[in-house]
Amino acid sequence: MIRIGIICPSEIALRRFLPALKLLNNFKFIGVAIADKTEWERVNDGIIAIEKEKEKANVIIENYGGKIFNSYLSIIKSDKIDAVYLPLPPALHYKWAKEALCAGKHVLLEKPATTSFEETKELIDLAKKRGLTVHENYMFTFHQQLKAIESIVKNGKIGEVRLYRMAFGFPRRNKKEIRKMIREYCKERLSSYKIPTKITLVESVSFGDRFKKKRIS
Repeated sequence: MIRIGIICPSEIALRRFLPALKLLNNFKFIGVAIADKTEWERVNDGIIAIEKEKEKANVIIENYGGKIFNSYLSIIKSDKIDAVYLPLPPALHYKWAKEALCAGKHVLLEKPATTSFEETKELIDLAKKRGLTVHENYMFTFHQQLKAIESIVKNGKIGEVRLYRMAFGFPRRNKKEIRKMIREYCKERLSSYKIPTKITLVESVSFGDRFKKKRIS
C-alpha cells in the first residue's frame, strides 16, 4: 500500500486525480498540504491566498477524507507519507519535487515536470540515486485509444498502414479561464500605448542548444 499526499489543494487534484486514485486498491490518500506564510511566494498576497487554500483543502477532505497539513514541508517530512502528488504551478515543481525526493518520497509531477531540461534531468538523477520514482503525469501515452489503434493495426483489418494522422485539442475554454484572463488584462493595459493589441501565447521547448518556438494561440 502506497500512502500518498497532495501538495496544494488544486482544482485538478479534486476533479481528476482523487477520483482516479479512489479506484485503485494499492494507494491510500492520507492528506493535502497548504502552504504556510514562509512558503508562499507572493508575500503580500500570502494571508488571503492561504485562507483560500484552506477552503479548497476542506472541500477535498470532506469528499475524500484524510487530513490537512499546514505546510508543504510538513507533508513532505511526514512518516505517514510514501509519495506526493505535486500539482503546483510549473515554476514551483522543481523546488518542491527536490525537497520531496531528498526526504525519501516518490513524486508524481503534474505536467510539465519542470520548466527546463536541466532541472528535469537533475530530478531524474536524484531519484535514481535514492532508489525513488519521479514521474510526469503525462497520461496521453496511456490512453485507451492508443491500445485500440494498436490492436486494429496488428490484426490487419485495415491492411498495411502507410500514414498516421492525428489531432489533439481541448474544448473551448471558460471565460474565467486564467489564460483568457491574462490575455484580456494585457490587451487592456496595452491599449493606452497605441500599439497593436494582438496577444500570442508561445510555447517554448528547449532541446539542448536548439530552441524551438511553437505558436499555440
